Amino acid sequence: MSLIPVILSGGAGSRLWPVSREAHPKSFIREADGQSLLQKTFLRGARLPGISEVLTVSNREFFFKTEDEYREVNRNRLATSFVLEPFGRNTAAAVATATVHVAKRHPDATLLVLAANESTYIPAGHRHRLENPRVVNLVMIEVQSGEYLGEDDIVRFECIYGRAGPNPNPEIPA
Repeated sequence: MSLIPVILSGGAGSRLWPVSREAHPKSFIREADGQSLLQKTFLRGARLPGISEVLTVSNREFFFKTEDEYREVNRNRLATSFVLEPFGRNTAAAVATATVHVAKRHPDATLLVLAANESTYIPAGHRHRLENPRVVNLVMIEVQSGEYLGEDDIVRFECIYGRAGPNPNPEIPA
């Protein structure tokens, strides 16, 4: 049985306007470390053991741009394949299309579905804030990386809404 990461890369480019636009969706936005969200997603899938291919479902307008993004980070020349949509649909349609595509070529494969815009890298020591202006709940999962991983390594500052607790590490000024 093989594992095939499937990257869903789409969107109208309207949520993060003007940084993200119709011709430059958020998956192509570069973060402080120089990598795009799409590149980070590709690397998350490519680093898994036993991966021989990464499949991307995207709008056909972004095929060459996506290939360029992958070329910059695909040092091991992992095989890439694409399902190109003529126009944006929704997540369920993209996953269904990827499932049919993979089933024809690798009937025993398991899919790992990854959205191309689900990661944000925040360098150590940088103060940042998340804002959720909508009524819908925001779910955040923090993942730390590095040599030391501990809750005391995160400094939480008061937010303007008063939802964050007091600074748990008084030695570091807020």
